[in-house]
Amino acid sequence: MSIFFSSKSYNVCVDSSTQTQESIDSAIKRLTNAEVDFIINDNGSVLVNEKDMDKAVMCCS
Repeated sequence: MSIFFSSKSYNVCVDSSTQTQESIDSAIKRLTNAEVDFIINDNGSVLVNEKDMDKAVMCCS
């Protein structure tokens, strides 16, 4: 699923409906440390800027 904010496109990286809060918090920390552009939606899922998806996969795998 892609979500558009202004000129950026974001894809779900960590889905809050299938992950624990501990997993979400860990992903946020790793993405922040890797300087990946992400947002957290109203449901608590972590969405990563499409241009940074490869970087996100590398840091969170």
